[in-house]
Amino acid sequence: MLKPRKRLVKSKLKEDKLVTYTVKAQAYLNKNWRNLSYGFGILVIVIVGFSVLNWSNRSAEIQSTFDDMLARDAYARGALDETLTRVERILEDYSRTPSAASALMLKGRILQQRGNFPAAEEAYREVARRFSDEEYLSFGANFSLAIIAYGREDYSLAAAKYLDAANKHPEHFNCPNALLEAGNCFVKISKYDDAKRAYRRILKNYPKSRSADKARNKLADLDFMG
Repeated sequence: MLKPRKRLVKSKLKEDKLVTYTVKAQAYLNKNWRNLSYGFGILVIVIVGFSVLNWSNRSAEIQSTFDDMLARDAYARGALDETLTRVERILEDYSRTPSAASALMLKGRILQQRGNFPAAEEAYREVARRFSDEEYLSFGANFSLAIIAYGREDYSLAAAKYLDAANKHPEHFNCPNALLEAGNCFVKISKYDDAKRAYRRILKNYPKSRSADKARNKLADLDFMG
């Protein structure tokens, strides 16, 4: 006579499945322990490497920020040679940090003050190229390029650089002045329609700015000239 089969309750089924899974897992580990150990080792190396790199980048940013402060202090004291030395160190050792951008601007400013306009322009152009999304730096670089161009009476280039500054960063506090200067440059080369457009942009977009009254007077003068 056949014995009736025992009914397995849910807890027993779960227990059997757990045992089966544990046995299979143990067998898999025994069979593949070497590959798994290699994989774990690689994972550890990646984690450690990432941590070291992150710490290194953070350390570089801290040091470059400190050097930037020292460079600005030297500039404020009028120690231009010391400033340039500190700036060059930042550009050489920490070229990928945010301090490199302000260091380039400071370098351009000193070179401009010393009359080395080609080198100053090179520094400003690099700032405008590498940090075009940084409002303060990009605007300042283009504005400075415009001033240098105006100084050598290249009014066409000066106007273009003033407009670059204004067009790329219309929210900058000095944007109305950049448009005003662009208009003045156009007047210098008798491009009166371009000048009027620049002045009218000021009245339309920045009616409460200090440049608005000047722009209104400039427009009146041009209209009087016909």
